[in-house]
Amino acid sequence: MKANKVCSLRDEIAAVAATDPEIAEEALGLIQVEYEILPAIFDPEEAMKEGSPLVHPEHIGRREKKPTNVLNHTMEVHCG
Repeated sequence: MKANKVCSLRDEIAAVAATDPEIAEEALGLIQVEYEILPAIFDPEEAMKEGSPLVHPEHIGRREKKPTNVLNHTMEVHCG
């Protein structure tokens, strides 16, 4: 579940557990969510530029050693 920042329509923000459908419906009606529109960028080259809005500010780039939108990781492929 997302705690502070929703990045996509498919991000889960709440959950309900209930003993019957009526209680579940009532609980769903009590959930209140406030959304803040965040800056967005839709061009991959723009997203890689310094100062672009960060999708995941907690991600520290391996090469950059600071928050970045560039995901760089080592991948090994074995064939045979």
